[in-house]
Amino acid sequence: MLVSAAVVPLLVTLLLVFVTTPGFTWDHQPSHFWLVVVAGLVPAVLAWLIGDAALRRDDQRLAWMAAGFLTMAAFLVLHALATPKVLLDGPNAGFEVAMPVGLTLGAAMVWWSAAGRHDRDNAAGRRLARSLRWLVLVVAVLWGGASIAGLPPLDSAPQGSGSPLLIACAVVSAVLLLDAARRDGLRAVASGSGLVLAVAAAWLLLANAAVAGAFGRNWQAVWWEWHLLVLAAFVTVAVALRRLPEGERFTDLYSDEVRSAERQVSVLFADLEGYSGFSEGRDPAEVQEMLNDYFDAALPAIRRHGGQVDKLVGDAVMATFNVHTVVEDHALAACRAAIDLRDAFAAVAELHPDWPRFRIGVNTGVARVGVVGDSAQRQYAAVGDTVNVASRIEGQAPAGSIAVSGSTHDLIGRVDSTLIGTLAVKGRSTAVEIWELTSL
Repeated sequence: MLVSAAVVPLLVTLLLVFVTTPGFTWDHQPSHFWLVVVAGLVPAVLAWLIGDAALRRDDQRLAWMAAGFLTMAAFLVLHALATPKVLLDGPNAGFEVAMPVGLTLGAAMVWWSAAGRHDRDNAAGRRLARSLRWLVLVVAVLWGGASIAGLPPLDSAPQGSGSPLLIACAVVSAVLLLDAARRDGLRAVASGSGLVLAVAAAWLLLANAAVAGAFGRNWQAVWWEWHLLVLAAFVTVAVALRRLPEGERFTDLYSDEVRSAERQVSVLFADLEGYSGFSEGRDPAEVQEMLNDYFDAALPAIRRHGGQVDKLVGDAVMATFNVHTVVEDHALAACRAAIDLRDAFAAVAELHPDWPRFRIGVNTGVARVGVVGDSAQRQYAAVGDTVNVASRIEGQAPAGSIAVSGSTHDLIGRVDSTLIGTLAVKGRSTAVEIWELTSL
């Protein structure tokens, strides 16, 4: 795929650079408009999907890639507006150069995605990554407004093929995209990922598009090649994504640290004491109603404090903090969520005295965080001893109360708590200290 994406369009481009006789002269402005609009909509959808995955995982590499797609998409749509006699009466300089300029800006973001060092613990970098999509849209809107108003420097005559601006954009875009293709190509070879291979191929196609638009002498032929190469690049990625199962379909694009890394996390478990006895002999619909009442009242507390509900298995809830996204003071956040959970559970139980009551356990420690599963089904999770111990601690909590490990207790500072005792966990050389947490 990489060879085809690089060689075939390059040969066609070289042919068009040196051939001056027009191959055809079909000039249908509505076709130009809709071709460019479609070429912009495909990367716009990709950008939003990839951007959402980046936000879910706090992945800066993925956020910059999404921003690159979105920049190219937004400026492609602006370029479509340059089509005479469709929306505008005549040519517009700002809209005409929007495509090469957007390709250059997008290439810079794509290159930074492939080559940059994205530190998950860099708060400033995370904030920038989270706001990239909105920054891109603001820039595109400002460019469009300046183009319509004819503000300098967008008030100059439209730039044609071979102009200094197009050549400069083409050179910068091609260099950045070729290096991004090289880096992602190496990742594809190392991982065997078809999605990463498709991304690398897309960068090569876009690099060829930039060269074709700037250097082609046969403008009618180049016009088609330029736009079709751009569309082919985005469709290549879309098709590769379509073949992957839903869920963690962007796994192969995650940064190394997000895909799999050891990280300190906090894990919260909660379940109902006496659930089996309560369920025995009751209508399953009544049991379902009981669980839904509890979960509707309580689960928002986990999300409110930055946690992620990982599993709902019967009456059991597992939530993690500092796994899916960065949570500062995650031990404290998990304990605050636990207190809110306890209070919400108590409010529901007060209305239904015959219902069983929840108990909650929290543990903090190092876990392996990343994608688990096979090619058909994947999920993002924390695994290891920390998760196992959190489950065991929850089993030691009295009904309606919160039990936390000694490691969590040490991290949250001065609290209202009582030492319950110690818990011997199979496979561990030392016992786990357990505290009942009353308030913060």
